[in-house]
Amino acid sequence: MQLALFIIFGILAVAGALNLLFQRHPINSALSLVVVMMSLAILYWSLGAEFLAAAQVIVYSGAVMVLFVFVIMLLNAGPEERTHGSRAAYSVGIPGAAAIFCLLSFVFLKERGALGQTTIGGDLSNFTDNIAQ
Repeated sequence: MQLALFIIFGILAVAGALNLLFQRHPINSALSLVVVMMSLAILYWSLGAEFLAAAQVIVYSGAVMVLFVFVIMLLNAGPEERTHGSRAAYSVGIPGAAAIFCLLSFVFLKERGALGQTTIGGDLSNFTDNIAQ
């Protein structure tokens, strides 16, 4: 059950982040950021970091997002005109994104076998023996 909730809220966080990037209106982007922050708080809570989850909700979803929305409404920005990307941006951005994707895929596939074999903190049996002496 915990794994299913983790996957659901992980997908919700990624979907909210993508929605944040592709929104045209700043208020909708701010609300998408709230969804991302709340999803991250639930992920922290599911991993056992209750204080971090509470801090995430109070600080980011509460105070910072209220400040963002206040500034956006204070600026009263009108609709932006749509611009087309330059050839230089496409010629650098698309190969750069492909290179980062390939690098992350390589690292993930190379280290996939090692995941789950490591222990955090190492072997503590000698440590407790030294303390007892």
